[in-house]
Amino acid sequence: MIEEIENAISVHMAWLKNIKTVVLVSASISKKNSDPIIKKKTITRIESDHQCVFGKWLYQQRESDAGKSIYYNQTVILHAHFHKQAANILSLTFEGKKSEARSLILDNSDFIQSSEKLIETLNKWKDN
Repeated sequence: MIEEIENAISVHMAWLKNIKTVVLVSASISKKNSDPIIKKKTITRIESDHQCVFGKWLYQQRESDAGKSIYYNQTVILHAHFHKQAANILSLTFEGKKSEARSLILDNSDFIQSSEKLIETLNKWKDN
């Protein structure tokens, strides 16, 4: 279980880095050059907390002993919140609201604090 949680943390950190990268290089994302259907599908997929590698693993734990941990439900809630925030940030980016999106990935933002809380909860779960 320890290795699985460490992998979940690693996958989450990669996602966080990817979100930040997209926002920071958003000059390459143009409203004119991007299909609105693809944008909508992308946002919908990102908002879903059970389609990423971490989410698939997390939801598989529901019926296991790991799913009975007090940290399981906290992790599910925090992970879902992270995905909703990520989808909102990317939506703003796609809409050309770059400065607003960038403000949401700053170190003191709710998005980053939520991410840190998720990692903190995963580490507690791992150590439990």
